[in-house]
Amino acid sequence: MKITCTCGAQIVDSTDGHPNKAHLIADERWTGLLDALDDEVVAPLAAGRIGEDAAAMRLRTLVSHAQRLAWQCTACGRVWIEDPARTLHGYAADAPSADRRVLRGG
Repeated sequence: MKITCTCGAQIVDSTDGHPNKAHLIADERWTGLLDALDDEVVAPLAAGRIGEDAAAMRLRTLVSHAQRLAWQCTACGRVWIEDPARTLHGYAADAPSADRRVLRGG
């Protein structure tokens, strides 16, 4: 995927582990996701109703459906976030000195 930022820079998403990409879960979905993980992954796995592979696949499916993607332009700091329909919306940094690495993992 390529995003052309408002500033003209390209944001390229071609592999995993990007320091300027994040997977976001809305707070409104957080508790429901945790409950679904308990009900559809942890409990069936603990009871022996599903195996590890099936549990892992169900976990990934639940998390994937709950999350949206976000990217930050390393040139200008603008953050691009998908809405629930997967349409991108850009949000500008409030100052030229704004951190260009807010989505970084560590």
